[in-house]
Amino acid sequence: MSDELILTAINGENLNFFGEEIKALYKLKIPGRTFFGLVKDGAAAGAAALDLYGNTADLRFFAIADQFRKKGLGREFLNLLMKALDSRFVIGLSAGMFVGEDKPLPEIFSFLSKCGFVINKGSTFRTRYDMKEVVAAAPFGKSELPEGAKLIRGAMADEKVQEKVVAIAEELPSLNSWLDGKLMLSKENRYGGIMLKNGEVSCMISVTKFEDGARLEGLYARPEALMELTYLFDYAVKAITVEDPLPKTFYIDAQEGKLLKFEDTWMKKRNLNRLERQVFMSAIRRIEDEF
Repeated sequence: MSDELILTAINGENLNFFGEEIKALYKLKIPGRTFFGLVKDGAAAGAAALDLYGNTADLRFFAIADQFRKKGLGREFLNLLMKALDSRFVIGLSAGMFVGEDKPLPEIFSFLSKCGFVINKGSTFRTRYDMKEVVAAAPFGKSELPEGAKLIRGAMADEKVQEKVVAIAEELPSLNSWLDGKLMLSKENRYGGIMLKNGEVSCMISVTKFEDGARLEGLYARPEALMELTYLFDYAVKAITVEDPLPKTFYIDAQEGKLLKFEDTWMKKRNLNRLERQVFMSAIRRIEDEF
């Protein structure tokens, strides 16, 4: 069957050939995203989008045209994508998504497993809360900026503060924690901020726009600044209320560890119930296992 198939790069010249879904993704112009098309007997049979994420090529979109489904082309398409990967830059092909913690896995994972992918349950969780309930429950801590402290937007940080944020982010993995330093310092950190004391980073939080709401996905606090971290959380919630209309959902993305503990502490104290908690499931197929 593979002799009848052609793997091709999707670009501006052949974009229309592969349909509206892939065209919409292509127009987003996301850096580092590569598009591939599958052609069978002169017809568009499939399309895929890959993102370079760490040392893997992350499968962000994968589809087979209706008329070619249930004919084994999905497996063949993945095989061709694997052969196209350069082992000097990536270790394999990966895919992942958040799924309900107590719900059956989506069928896509069964398909990937049959195609040679190893399925893993991650340590990252996504919890959804009703934004109106979160806003109504605020403040979660003291309502005044702690004495001697200064609050700044991440995108407004000077070079010295930027260096300190990046250094903290690089150190955290060794402490069984994680934080995206670039995101903390970017304009995407729309609702979060950094608290400084005597020029040092006391605590910081990143809260961004996400889907139908806002998402908390990173925080840090020095041991003596744990209570002050709650002020930043309240600051973020207050910033969200400026939006009109009010975002519908508050998301918290957290790995097992401090952020997950903070989430449970904050929400339980205000008797806030989760709409849902999801866990990140991943699938990976390594180049080294192909031979």
